[in-house]
Amino acid sequence: MNIGFSATTKAFYDLDEKEVYIQNGSWSDDVINISEALWQNYNGQPPQGKIRGADRNGMPCWADAPEPSEQERIADAVSKKNAMLMTADTEIRQLKIVEEFHALTDEETQKLLSWKKHLVDVYRIEPGNVGSIRWPDVPA
Repeated sequence: MNIGFSATTKAFYDLDEKEVYIQNGSWSDDVINISEALWQNYNGQPPQGKIRGADRNGMPCWADAPEPSEQERIADAVSKKNAMLMTADTEIRQLKIVEEFHALTDEETQKLLSWKKHLVDVYRIEPGNVGSIRWPDVPA
């Protein structure tokens, strides 16, 4: 396989398909030929906290991922809050069903109270204050 890399797009190109890229308007003028070993090294999943970048010579490398924007951090906090609320709700509903048919053991009663408190703590989190969020521990 004939592989190219563009420092501008941080993407790999099949050089045998150059005309197709040009026809689709997706060819980059700075594509350089690279080895298959280099392609294999940088084509997969990047290490934690890294993205594919280009070094001074236009060759692929792993670069530090940019910090998420405030909007991205808030969206992540909303997603985390919703997931935590769903988990708490599921645990509470299951314990309530057990309670309907059998008396809860002392351990189950404590677990139910812990999950209810956890749900309230999570519910009160304001995702817009992402910098000051203290996520509550999940009940044991």
